[in-house]
Amino acid sequence: MIHVCYGLYDKVGRYSKFVGTSMISLFENTKSEIFVHLLHDNTLTEENKIKLQSVVENFNQQIKFYNVEELCTEKISYIKEKFFKLQKARFSFGTMFRLMIPNVLDTEIDKLIYLDADTIINLDIEDFWKIDLGDKIFAVVPEKQMGVPTELEPLCIDGLVKDEDYFNAGVLLIDLVQLRQEIENFEAGIKFVAENPRYYFFDQDILNYTFSTRTLKLPNKFNRHVGYARVFGDLVVEDRICHYIYGSLRLNTSDCFNRLWMNYFLKSPWFDVEVFQGLYDAIQDWNDKTQNKFLNLSVVMSNRRRIFFAELKNLEGLKKIFKIDNAEEIIDAKTDDAEKILLARMEKFRGRGFFILLVHDFKKWRKILAAKNFVEGVDFVDATEFLSTEIGKDPLDTNFLIRAL
Repeated sequence: MIHVCYGLYDKVGRYSKFVGTSMISLFENTKSEIFVHLLHDNTLTEENKIKLQSVVENFNQQIKFYNVEELCTEKISYIKEKFFKLQKARFSFGTMFRLMIPNVLDTEIDKLIYLDADTIINLDIEDFWKIDLGDKIFAVVPEKQMGVPTELEPLCIDGLVKDEDYFNAGVLLIDLVQLRQEIENFEAGIKFVAENPRYYFFDQDILNYTFSTRTLKLPNKFNRHVGYARVFGDLVVEDRICHYIYGSLRLNTSDCFNRLWMNYFLKSPWFDVEVFQGLYDAIQDWNDKTQNKFLNLSVVMSNRRRIFFAELKNLEGLKKIFKIDNAEEIIDAKTDDAEKILLARMEKFRGRGFFILLVHDFKKWRKILAAKNFVEGVDFVDATEFLSTEIGKDPLDTNFLIRAL
Protein backbone atom coordinates (compact mmCIF):
# COMPACT_ATOMS: atom_id res chain seq x y z
CA MET A 1 0.00 0.00 0.00
CA ILE A 2 1.37 3.41 -1.03
CA HIS A 3 0.41 6.32 1.22
CA VAL A 4 -0.01 9.71 -0.47
CA CYS A 5 -0.94 13.00 1.17
CA TYR A 6 -2.42 16.27 -0.19
CA GLY A 7 -3.29 19.53 1.55
CA LEU A 8 -6.41 21.45 0.52
CA TYR A 9 -7.57 24.97 1.37
CA ASP A 10 -10.45 25.96 -0.91
CA LYS A 11 -11.74 29.41 0.03
CA VAL A 12 -13.76 29.97 -3.17
CA GLY A 13 -14.52 26.32 -3.96
CA ARG A 14 -12.40 26.16 -7.12
CA TYR A 15 -9.18 24.63 -5.85
CA SER A 16 -10.50 21.13 -5.20
CA LYS A 17 -10.36 20.47 -8.95
CA PHE A 18 -6.56 20.66 -8.82
CA VAL A 19 -6.35 17.98 -6.12
CA GLY A 20 -8.87 15.85 -8.01
CA THR A 21 -7.03 16.23 -11.31
CA SER A 22 -3.71 15.35 -9.68
CA MET A 23 -5.30 12.29 -8.07
CA ILE A 24 -6.65 11.08 -11.43
CA SER A 25 -3.15 11.27 -12.94
CA LEU A 26 -1.77 9.46 -9.89
CA PHE A 27 -4.27 6.61 -10.13
CA GLU A 28 -4.10 6.23 -13.92
CA ASN A 29 -0.34 5.82 -13.93
CA THR A 30 0.12 3.63 -10.85
CA LYS A 31 -0.56 -0.09 -10.68
CA SER A 32 -0.27 -0.45 -6.90
CA GLU A 33 -2.90 0.21 -4.25
CA ILE A 34 -2.94 3.81 -3.04
CA PHE A 35 -4.30 5.30 0.16
CA VAL A 36 -4.85 9.07 -0.06
CA HIS A 37 -4.69 11.18 3.09
CA LEU A 38 -6.36 14.54 2.47
CA LEU A 39 -5.63 17.32 4.97
CA HIS A 40 -8.23 20.07 4.73
CA ASP A 41 -10.15 22.63 6.78
CA ASN A 42 -13.76 23.86 6.82
CA THR A 43 -13.40 25.40 3.35
CA LEU A 44 -13.88 21.96 1.77
CA THR A 45 -17.52 21.85 0.68
CA GLU A 46 -19.66 18.74 0.85
CA GLU A 47 -20.08 18.86 -2.95
CA ASN A 48 -16.31 18.87 -3.55
CA LYS A 49 -15.80 16.18 -0.92
CA ILE A 50 -18.27 13.93 -2.76
CA LYS A 51 -16.47 14.57 -6.06
CA LEU A 52 -13.10 13.70 -4.52
CA GLN A 53 -14.58 10.50 -3.09
CA SER A 54 -16.01 9.60 -6.50
CA VAL A 55 -12.59 9.99 -8.11
CA VAL A 56 -11.07 7.59 -5.60
CA GLU A 57 -13.92 5.07 -5.87
CA ASN A 58 -13.74 5.08 -9.68
CA PHE A 59 -10.20 3.73 -9.41
CA ASN A 60 -10.95 1.35 -6.51
CA GLN A 61 -8.56 3.21 -4.23
CA GLN A 62 -8.98 4.56 -0.69
CA ILE A 63 -9.14 8.02 0.90
CA LYS A 64 -9.34 9.47 4.39
CA PHE A 65 -10.25 13.09 5.16
CA TYR A 66 -8.59 14.96 8.05
CA ASN A 67 -10.11 18.28 9.09
CA VAL A 68 -7.00 19.91 10.57
CA GLU A 69 -9.08 22.85 11.78
CA GLU A 70 -10.74 20.42 14.20
CA LEU A 71 -7.86 18.01 14.81
CA CYS A 72 -5.14 20.64 15.30
CA THR A 73 -7.11 23.61 16.58
CA GLU A 74 -4.33 25.21 18.64
CA LYS A 75 -1.64 24.73 16.00
CA ILE A 76 -3.86 26.11 13.22
CA SER A 77 -4.73 29.13 15.37
CA TYR A 78 -1.04 29.73 16.10
CA ILE A 79 -0.12 29.53 12.42
CA LYS A 80 -2.98 31.83 11.40
CA GLU A 81 -1.86 34.35 13.99
CA LYS A 82 1.87 34.18 13.25
CA PHE A 83 1.61 33.84 9.48
CA PHE A 84 -1.24 36.29 8.91
CA LYS A 85 0.72 37.67 5.94
CA LEU A 86 0.03 34.36 4.19
CA GLN A 87 -3.56 35.49 3.62
CA LYS A 88 -2.27 38.25 1.33
CA ALA A 89 0.49 36.22 -0.29
CA ARG A 90 0.51 34.28 -3.55
CA PHE A 91 0.42 31.03 -1.57
CA SER A 92 -2.65 29.20 -0.34
CA PHE A 93 -3.03 28.72 3.41
CA GLY A 94 -3.36 25.01 2.61
CA THR A 95 0.38 24.93 1.96
CA MET A 96 0.81 24.97 5.73
CA PHE A 97 -1.28 21.84 6.28
CA ARG A 98 1.69 19.59 5.52
CA LEU A 99 3.12 20.76 8.85
CA MET A 100 0.30 18.79 10.53
CA ILE A 101 1.32 15.45 9.05
CA PRO A 102 3.13 14.15 12.17
CA ASN A 103 0.17 15.20 14.33
CA VAL A 104 -2.73 13.61 12.46
CA LEU A 105 -1.57 10.54 10.55
CA ASP A 106 -1.72 7.17 12.27
CA THR A 107 1.59 6.20 13.88
CA GLU A 108 1.44 2.85 12.07
CA ILE A 109 2.17 4.70 8.82
CA ASP A 110 5.95 4.90 8.64
CA LYS A 111 6.42 6.32 5.12
CA LEU A 112 4.54 8.90 3.09
CA ILE A 113 4.53 10.77 -0.22
CA TYR A 114 3.42 14.39 -0.02
CA LEU A 115 2.18 16.07 -3.24
CA ASP A 116 1.10 19.63 -3.93
CA ALA A 117 -2.28 20.00 -5.59
CA ASP A 118 -0.73 21.61 -8.68
CA THR A 119 1.07 18.45 -9.76
CA ILE A 120 0.42 15.90 -12.49
CA ILE A 121 1.84 12.46 -11.76
CA ASN A 122 2.82 11.23 -15.21
CA LEU A 123 4.72 8.18 -13.96
CA ASP A 124 4.13 5.16 -11.76
CA ILE A 125 4.41 6.64 -8.26
CA GLU A 126 5.83 3.33 -7.05
CA ASP A 127 9.11 4.42 -8.66
CA PHE A 128 9.17 7.25 -6.14
CA TRP A 129 7.81 5.19 -3.25
CA LYS A 130 10.44 2.44 -3.44
CA ILE A 131 13.41 4.85 -3.14
CA ASP A 132 15.55 3.91 -0.14
CA LEU A 133 15.85 6.95 2.13
CA GLY A 134 18.64 5.43 4.20
CA ASP A 135 19.24 7.74 7.18
CA LYS A 136 17.53 10.72 5.48
CA ILE A 137 14.17 12.11 6.54
CA PHE A 138 13.14 13.47 3.13
CA ALA A 139 13.79 12.65 -0.53
CA VAL A 140 13.58 15.91 -2.50
CA VAL A 141 14.50 17.77 -5.67
CA PRO A 142 16.71 20.83 -4.94
CA GLU A 143 15.44 24.10 -6.41
CA LYS A 144 18.84 25.02 -7.86
CA GLN A 145 18.78 21.76 -9.79
CA MET A 146 15.30 22.69 -11.08
CA GLY A 147 16.70 25.95 -12.44
CA VAL A 148 15.49 28.25 -9.66
CA PRO A 149 18.11 30.89 -8.64
CA THR A 150 18.40 29.78 -5.00
CA GLU A 151 21.15 32.30 -4.27
CA LEU A 152 18.28 34.80 -4.01
CA GLU A 153 16.47 32.80 -1.31
CA PRO A 154 16.70 34.66 2.04
CA LEU A 155 17.69 31.49 3.91
CA CYS A 156 20.57 31.00 1.47
CA ILE A 157 21.57 34.67 1.47
CA ASP A 158 21.77 34.57 5.26
CA GLY A 159 23.90 31.42 5.20
CA LEU A 160 21.34 29.29 7.05
CA VAL A 161 20.92 26.87 4.15
CA LYS A 162 23.39 26.10 1.36
CA ASP A 163 21.90 27.08 -1.98
CA GLU A 164 22.54 23.61 -3.39
CA ASP A 165 20.59 22.12 -0.43
CA TYR A 166 17.50 24.37 -0.64
CA PHE A 167 14.69 22.09 -1.82
CA ASN A 168 11.19 22.46 -3.20
CA ALA A 169 8.62 21.20 -0.69
CA GLY A 170 5.87 20.42 -3.20
CA VAL A 171 6.91 16.81 -3.75
CA LEU A 172 8.35 14.91 -0.79
CA LEU A 173 9.07 11.32 0.17
CA ILE A 174 8.99 11.29 3.98
CA ASP A 175 10.34 8.88 6.61
CA LEU A 176 7.62 9.42 9.20
CA VAL A 177 9.39 7.39 11.87
CA GLN A 178 12.33 9.78 11.88
CA LEU A 179 10.14 12.87 11.42
CA ARG A 180 8.10 12.03 14.52
CA GLN A 181 11.35 11.87 16.49
CA GLU A 182 12.13 15.42 15.37
CA ILE A 183 8.92 17.08 16.59
CA GLU A 184 10.77 19.50 18.89
CA ASN A 185 13.11 20.61 16.10
CA PHE A 186 10.15 20.85 13.75
CA GLU A 187 8.25 23.08 16.19
CA ALA A 188 11.38 25.21 16.68
CA GLY A 189 11.59 25.68 12.91
CA ILE A 190 7.98 26.84 12.78
CA LYS A 191 8.65 29.32 15.59
CA PHE A 192 11.84 30.62 13.95
CA VAL A 193 10.21 31.36 10.58
CA ALA A 194 7.11 32.79 12.27
CA GLU A 195 9.29 35.28 14.16
CA ASN A 196 11.38 36.20 11.10
CA PRO A 197 9.11 37.59 8.35
CA ARG A 198 12.13 37.88 6.06
CA TYR A 199 11.63 34.17 5.29
CA TYR A 200 8.48 34.43 3.21
CA PHE A 201 8.26 30.93 1.74
CA PHE A 202 6.55 29.85 4.95
CA ASP A 203 6.27 26.03 5.15
CA GLN A 204 9.03 25.52 2.58
CA ASP A 205 11.40 27.71 4.57
CA ILE A 206 10.42 25.90 7.78
CA LEU A 207 11.27 22.52 6.26
CA ASN A 208 14.52 23.81 4.75
CA TYR A 209 15.64 25.58 7.91
CA THR A 210 15.03 22.42 9.94
CA PHE A 211 15.94 19.58 7.58
CA SER A 212 17.99 20.83 4.57
CA THR A 213 21.01 18.72 5.58
CA ARG A 214 18.94 15.58 6.04
CA THR A 215 17.63 15.02 2.53
CA LEU A 216 18.27 12.61 -0.29
CA LYS A 217 18.59 14.58 -3.55
CA LEU A 218 16.65 13.18 -6.50
CA PRO A 219 16.55 13.77 -10.28
CA ASN A 220 14.27 16.46 -11.75
CA LYS A 221 11.85 13.82 -13.07
CA PHE A 222 10.38 13.54 -9.57
CA ASN A 223 9.51 17.26 -9.38
CA ARG A 224 9.78 19.08 -12.72
CA HIS A 225 9.13 22.81 -12.37
CA VAL A 226 7.00 23.49 -15.47
CA GLY A 227 7.98 27.17 -15.72
CA TYR A 228 11.71 26.43 -15.76
CA ALA A 229 11.26 23.38 -17.99
CA ARG A 230 9.86 25.78 -20.58
CA VAL A 231 12.70 28.26 -20.05
CA PHE A 232 15.32 25.57 -20.69
CA GLY A 233 13.42 23.95 -23.56
CA ASP A 234 12.95 20.74 -21.58
CA LEU A 235 9.60 19.98 -23.19
CA VAL A 236 9.14 16.38 -22.09
CA VAL A 237 6.19 15.20 -20.02
CA GLU A 238 6.64 11.42 -20.07
CA ASP A 239 7.86 9.64 -16.91
CA ARG A 240 7.73 12.79 -14.77
CA ILE A 241 5.96 14.55 -11.95
CA CYS A 242 5.09 17.91 -13.52
CA HIS A 243 4.72 20.76 -11.02
CA TYR A 244 2.70 23.78 -12.20
CA ILE A 245 4.27 26.30 -9.83
CA TYR A 246 3.27 29.98 -9.62
CA GLY A 247 0.50 30.01 -12.20
CA SER A 248 2.45 28.26 -14.96
CA LEU A 249 -0.72 26.54 -16.18
CA ARG A 250 -2.46 28.17 -19.16
CA LEU A 251 -5.24 27.29 -21.61
CA ASN A 252 -2.94 27.15 -24.63
CA THR A 253 -3.00 23.40 -25.37
CA SER A 254 -0.35 23.62 -28.08
CA ASP A 255 1.98 23.58 -25.06
CA CYS A 256 2.71 20.00 -23.93
CA PHE A 257 2.43 20.79 -20.21
CA ASN A 258 -0.91 22.58 -20.53
CA ARG A 259 -2.21 19.76 -22.70
CA LEU A 260 -1.10 17.16 -20.16
CA TRP A 261 -2.99 18.83 -17.31
CA MET A 262 -6.08 19.39 -19.45
CA ASN A 263 -6.18 15.73 -20.54
CA TYR A 264 -6.59 14.68 -16.92
CA PHE A 265 -8.93 17.53 -15.98
CA LEU A 266 -11.32 16.54 -18.79
CA LYS A 267 -11.76 13.18 -17.04
CA SER A 268 -12.67 14.78 -13.71
CA PRO A 269 -16.17 15.42 -12.27
CA TRP A 270 -15.31 19.14 -12.23
CA PHE A 271 -15.45 19.30 -16.04
CA ASP A 272 -19.13 20.06 -16.59
CA VAL A 273 -21.42 22.71 -18.02
CA GLU A 274 -20.49 25.10 -15.20
CA VAL A 275 -16.93 25.19 -16.54
CA PHE A 276 -18.09 26.89 -19.71
CA GLN A 277 -20.24 29.37 -17.82
CA GLY A 278 -17.26 30.20 -15.60
CA LEU A 279 -15.03 30.77 -18.63
CA TYR A 280 -17.66 32.94 -20.31
CA ASP A 281 -18.15 35.08 -17.18
CA ALA A 282 -14.38 35.47 -16.69
CA ILE A 283 -13.85 36.54 -20.33
CA GLN A 284 -16.74 39.01 -20.11
CA ASP A 285 -15.35 40.47 -16.89
CA TRP A 286 -11.85 40.69 -18.39
CA ASN A 287 -13.21 42.40 -21.50
CA ASP A 288 -15.15 44.97 -19.45
CA LYS A 289 -12.16 45.75 -17.23
CA THR A 290 -9.80 46.06 -20.19
CA GLN A 291 -12.14 48.43 -22.01
CA ASN A 292 -12.47 50.57 -18.88
CA LYS A 293 -8.69 50.63 -18.40
CA PHE A 294 -8.09 51.84 -21.93
CA LEU A 295 -10.92 54.39 -21.65
CA ASN A 296 -9.50 55.80 -18.42
CA LEU A 297 -6.02 55.78 -19.89
CA SER A 298 -7.10 57.69 -23.00
CA VAL A 299 -8.77 60.36 -20.84
CA VAL A 300 -5.71 60.81 -18.60
CA MET A 301 -3.27 60.90 -21.53
CA SER A 302 -5.32 63.44 -23.46
CA ASN A 303 -3.10 66.44 -24.39
CA ARG A 304 -0.17 64.97 -22.46
CA ARG A 305 3.24 63.89 -23.64
CA ARG A 306 3.77 60.11 -23.41
CA ILE A 307 7.12 58.91 -22.06
CA PHE A 308 7.94 55.21 -21.70
CA PHE A 309 10.10 53.67 -18.98
CA ALA A 310 10.83 50.07 -19.87
CA GLU A 311 13.19 47.14 -19.89
CA LEU A 312 14.20 47.23 -23.54
CA LYS A 313 13.81 43.46 -23.98
CA ASN A 314 10.04 44.03 -23.60
CA LEU A 315 9.79 46.86 -26.16
CA GLU A 316 8.14 44.84 -28.91
CA GLY A 317 5.17 43.97 -26.72
CA LEU A 318 4.93 47.59 -25.57
CA LYS A 319 5.00 48.95 -29.12
CA LYS A 320 2.19 46.67 -30.25
CA ILE A 321 -0.16 47.83 -27.50
CA PHE A 322 0.68 51.54 -27.34
CA LYS A 323 1.62 52.17 -31.00
CA ILE A 324 4.81 54.04 -30.08
CA ASP A 325 6.11 56.34 -32.81
CA ASN A 326 9.76 57.20 -33.41
CA ALA A 327 9.43 60.66 -31.85
CA GLU A 328 8.34 59.37 -28.44
CA GLU A 329 10.89 59.05 -25.65
CA ILE A 330 11.83 55.66 -24.19
CA ILE A 331 13.95 55.47 -21.02
CA ASP A 332 15.91 52.25 -20.45
CA ALA A 333 14.90 50.95 -17.02
CA LYS A 334 17.98 48.75 -16.75
CA THR A 335 20.70 51.44 -16.73
CA ASP A 336 22.52 52.32 -13.51
CA ASP A 337 21.10 55.85 -13.43
CA ALA A 338 17.57 54.86 -14.53
CA GLU A 339 15.94 56.12 -11.32
CA LYS A 340 17.68 59.49 -11.54
CA ILE A 341 16.70 59.94 -15.19
CA LEU A 342 13.08 58.92 -14.62
CA LEU A 343 12.58 61.25 -11.65
CA ALA A 344 14.18 64.16 -13.49
CA ARG A 345 11.90 63.69 -16.52
CA MET A 346 8.82 63.31 -14.33
CA GLU A 347 9.62 66.52 -12.47
CA LYS A 348 10.17 68.39 -15.74
CA PHE A 349 6.85 67.22 -17.18
CA ARG A 350 4.79 67.12 -13.97
CA GLY A 351 1.17 67.65 -14.99
CA ARG A 352 2.12 67.71 -18.67
CA GLY A 353 3.52 64.23 -19.16
CA PHE A 354 2.23 60.71 -18.64
CA PHE A 355 4.72 57.93 -17.91
CA ILE A 356 4.10 54.35 -18.97
CA LEU A 357 6.20 51.82 -17.00
CA LEU A 358 6.95 48.32 -18.20
CA VAL A 359 9.07 46.73 -15.48
CA HIS A 360 8.78 43.45 -13.58
CA ASP A 361 9.48 45.13 -10.23
CA PHE A 362 6.69 47.70 -10.59
CA LYS A 363 5.92 47.69 -6.85
CA LYS A 364 9.39 49.08 -6.16
CA TRP A 365 8.94 51.88 -8.69
CA ARG A 366 5.44 52.65 -7.44
CA LYS A 367 6.89 53.20 -3.99
CA ILE A 368 9.71 55.41 -5.32
CA LEU A 369 7.32 57.56 -7.33
CA ALA A 370 4.73 57.81 -4.57
CA ALA A 371 7.46 59.19 -2.27
CA LYS A 372 7.89 62.04 -4.78
CA ASN A 373 4.12 62.72 -4.80
CA PHE A 374 3.44 61.18 -8.20
CA VAL A 375 0.06 59.48 -8.42
CA GLU A 376 -0.56 56.15 -10.13
CA GLY A 377 -3.22 56.48 -12.80
CA VAL A 378 -2.66 60.25 -13.00
CA ASP A 379 1.09 60.59 -13.57
CA PHE A 380 2.08 57.02 -14.42
CA VAL A 381 0.66 53.57 -15.11
CA ASP A 382 1.79 49.95 -14.94
CA ALA A 383 1.90 48.78 -18.57
CA THR A 384 1.83 45.11 -17.55
CA GLU A 385 -1.88 45.55 -16.83
CA PHE A 386 -2.34 45.68 -20.60
CA LEU A 387 0.13 42.96 -21.53
CA SER A 388 0.62 39.26 -20.86
CA THR A 389 2.62 38.45 -17.74
CA GLU A 390 4.72 36.24 -20.01
CA ILE A 391 5.72 38.99 -22.41
CA GLY A 392 7.04 37.64 -25.67
CA LYS A 393 5.81 34.11 -24.97
CA ASP A 394 2.01 34.04 -24.85
CA PRO A 395 -0.23 36.54 -26.62
CA LEU A 396 -2.68 36.26 -23.73
CA ASP A 397 -2.24 35.57 -20.04
CA THR A 398 -4.97 32.99 -19.46
CA ASN A 399 -4.17 32.22 -15.82
CA PHE A 400 -7.32 34.13 -14.84
CA LEU A 401 -9.33 31.69 -16.95
CA ILE A 402 -7.73 28.70 -15.21
CA ARG A 403 -8.79 30.20 -11.87
CA ALA A 404 -12.33 30.58 -13.23
CA LEU A 405 -12.73 26.93 -14.26
